[in-house]
Amino acid sequence: MQSPTEPCIDKELILQAKHQLTPSNERTIELLEMDAQQLKLSDDSFDLVVCPWVLQMVNDPNEAVNK
Repeated sequence: MQSPTEPCIDKELILQAKHQLTPSNERTIELLEMDAQQLKLSDDSFDLVVCPWVLQMVNDPNEAVNK
């Protein structure tokens, strides 16, 4: 089963996101901790990526976009 995935390197943000999950969406959303510049996911894992306020925070925005 495929599920939406939320890569994140901040453990506190992951904990906050887990607290906001509801019984209806906690089975379909998977939260992962990882670096946007070194994603451990296959290239065809996503149809669309929305990342507001992320690119200005990573060391190499071009590398993050290319991933």
